[in-house]
Amino acid sequence: MLGRAHSLREIEGGLKSCEGKLAHLGIEAPARSSLSYANGHRPWELFEKVFYGLFETVAAKAVGKKKFRFKNKLVSIDSTVIDLCLSRYDRAKFRATKGAVKPHRVRDHDGYLPCFGIITDGKVADVKAAHQMHFAPDTIVADDRGYNDYRLLAKWTQAGVYFVTRMKGNTLFEVVEDPRAAEPEHPQGPDDSSDRDMDGIDLDAVAALSATVLPFRLEPRQPRRAPAHESLHPS
Repeated sequence: MLGRAHSLREIEGGLKSCEGKLAHLGIEAPARSSLSYANGHRPWELFEKVFYGLFETVAAKAVGKKKFRFKNKLVSIDSTVIDLCLSRYDRAKFRATKGAVKPHRVRDHDGYLPCFGIITDGKVADVKAAHQMHFAPDTIVADDRGYNDYRLLAKWTQAGVYFVTRMKGNTLFEVVEDPRAAEPEHPQGPDDSSDRDMDGIDLDAVAALSATVLPFRLEPRQPRRAPAHESLHPS
């Protein structure tokens, strides 16, 4: 009854349409003025406590049934842009005529629930928020190209954190090891991806890391119908 409700009027109407069910709970549908007053006078700490209370309840029941074949903790990070009215939320900078906030979330794949989040204005880059995220050693972080930052990848590597990401087309790297050189040649089928076998590479970090150059492993694209992607994680 509250799904996709974008205004207090919609919330009020949705609750009033279920007055019969609310009567069994001993409550009545609140008026818009009551909802507006509550929004303006409730401290943010109240909503924080409600969130964590709900999260603890759901997390205890949301244990994934499918076990992964590796023991490492797996998390993924991503962000979402939420549009806001710029005239009412002038601090939520995004575009000239539009405001927005951007939640940056870490999702734990053991229960497919968010375990950490940062909310910024819509103009903050994903990688800038990622520098505020900390992970335990041996954690595997899955992300997209928006998080390709050599300083961030170096920090994770030095902390013992693994990552799987997509490389940008203009990524600078140097091949330092090619396992294909030691393998015998064999016929290739039309869908064979062996010509992109695993390489050991060094990211060119002259501008990004100044002095630190770390080795990584480039995984081959797997033959499949869906668009292929590349993985990058510490060797």
